[in-house]
Order: sequence, then structure tokens, then C-alpha cells
Amino acid sequence: MSQLDRTTQDDPYIAEHVRDALASDPRTEGLELDISVAGNAIVLRGTVTTTRRRDAAHDVIRERFPDWDVHNGLIAREFHEPTRAEHLS
Repeated sequence: MSQLDRTTQDDPYIAEHVRDALASDPRTEGLELDISVAGNAIVLRGTVTTTRRRDAAHDVIRERFPDWDVHNGLIAREFHEPTRAEHLS
């Protein structure tokens, strides 16, 4: 049985349970995301540094809350070190 099934969707602490799951997983610890619940869906919003982190957040929630739909609205803003040409321009 999943950690939280849909029968608990009225639980006002679902977003906190999701936050705890993300904080306790090494793939997603340290992420500060906007987490909300809409009907039977967990909704993620915010910005992360890589697509890997975005996908990891989705994966952790799907693994820990398999009975819930996940709407991943995270934006990945991948930063890189400037190249020599970029430094010179």
C-alpha cells in the first residue's frame, strides 16, 4: 500500500508529506519547491538547476505516492561556466 492513497486527499498535510519525502531523499534534498494539492494531483512549481533535478523530484514523488497524479511544472535553468569566447565578447 502506498504511503498516502487517494482516500487521504482531504488531509491538509499532504503537501508537507511530499516536502518531507523530497527532503529525505538524496536525489532531491535541498530543493525548495512550491508544492500544492489539486484534487487527486500533487503539483510542483518552481525552478531547479538541472533537468536531472527536475526529473528526480518527479521520480521521488511517483515512487513514494504512486496512487497520486503528479503535475511537474518545474523549470530547469541549466547554468554553465562561460566559455573563453563568451568571456571575450
